[in-house]
Amino acid sequence: MRRLITDCCLFLKWPPIFHKMYFRAYIIKGSGNNSASLMGLPPTNKYAEIQGISLFELEQGKIKMNRVVFNTLDMFQQLGVYPSEL
Repeated sequence: MRRLITDCCLFLKWPPIFHKMYFRAYIIKGSGNNSASLMGLPPTNKYAEIQGISLFELEQGKIKMNRVVFNTLDMFQQLGVYPSEL
């Protein structure tokens, strides 16, 4: 992500929003300037913020699986590459 967005900051919100014995879920927030091509689109040099969630499955205290989902539609709307009204 750093190659695509300069001045990038990613934050993992603590404590987890979901916590069970073998599962954790965290909110992720990021921001920065789009300074390189992103998914085949040219750089916009615009600032954008993105939010997502990271889901962890643990096994014997170690990460067995991690899935991350970001709200890319909102980010594309902020960058002006997708209309803000659907």
